[in-house]
Amino acid sequence: MTVLYKLTCLNRLTVLLITLVLLFVGVGCSSDSNTHSLEVLSLSGIELQDTEERVWTEVELRELFRLPDESDVGELILTPGTVRADREGNIYVVDFYASTIYGFNSTGQYMAAYGGVVGSGPGEFRRILDMGVIGDSAVYVVDNQARRVLYFRSDGTYLRSENLDFAPIRYRFTSDGRSYAMVEGMSHMFESKKGPDVVGFGVTPKGLHGLPSMSGLLGMLATFETNLIYVPRMLPILVQYKSDGTVEYARGTPDWGKVRLPEWKTVEIAGTQGYRTEGERVHGEVSAEEGKIYVMIPGSESDRDSELDGAVDVYDAKTGDYEHSFRIGQIKRPYLLNQRIYGIASDTTVVVYAME
Repeated sequence: MTVLYKLTCLNRLTVLLITLVLLFVGVGCSSDSNTHSLEVLSLSGIELQDTEERVWTEVELRELFRLPDESDVGELILTPGTVRADREGNIYVVDFYASTIYGFNSTGQYMAAYGGVVGSGPGEFRRILDMGVIGDSAVYVVDNQARRVLYFRSDGTYLRSENLDFAPIRYRFTSDGRSYAMVEGMSHMFESKKGPDVVGFGVTPKGLHGLPSMSGLLGMLATFETNLIYVPRMLPILVQYKSDGTVEYARGTPDWGKVRLPEWKTVEIAGTQGYRTEGERVHGEVSAEEGKIYVMIPGSESDRDSELDGAVDVYDAKTGDYEHSFRIGQIKRPYLLNQRIYGIASDTTVVVYAME
């Protein structure tokens, strides 16, 4: 596998053009050539940060409570996979094994369950990949396999489903009702939609057999005002898009030039040729509030220096300028909102901390 950077620099801080050329290295391929080229993916105007090193600040964490609490033990058994929260402080625990999302209020009291049945009927899920909350009332769940988004009241009552022309990976709403989706199997990476206004943007590279593939480009989404924030898991960049798909800014992160970029390799399993992405996961969850972007660093899942274990990078949401970082320790799959940290404490427990 070869990763080729083509850089044209205005100065040390500004990159006018970055072109990622990802090549497959075949393993046991039967074709004449075991190297397959991927369509070029380019972003122009990537600007590096003023500092090449992280600036550390101190943040104290105070444990508030764990879920489920003692009163729920025996009645509610969780296998938490992902934790989310809304602006009201309500907490949502995604249990992929149970095909269920459990809702709790800001003090940890159980509110409702969403789903619970594997299927394609009303209120049923085939494959949960993402979820969120619109305003303070509607919970939405992204069902990738069924190609739809399901909507529920906060009390768990099923409302409706929205069928999509694509397989959604991530889904976010702005306060004015615009939706942004990261899509799978399409020629574009993202879709912006508000009423009849629908815009597809971001070119999806083509992998084996000429099919669009998001492998290596998967990442997390957040919204800032009416714009989309995209943070890829394996690339040291931060991108903000406008609603029409144009780039507001593209910024390098403090890990620019320090991480191993993803490699796409062909593999043969039981006589069938496939491929997988190998690389270092440099970013975790992302959230935005009060004009700041918070990007979680994967911690122990990362191959990088141990000083980054359990770190959070903070950026100015309007400009993408890096501001500082702080450590939160070994919290599994952390998510930050409302100046709280939500994470997985064990195979059956979620923990919530206050930031002080």
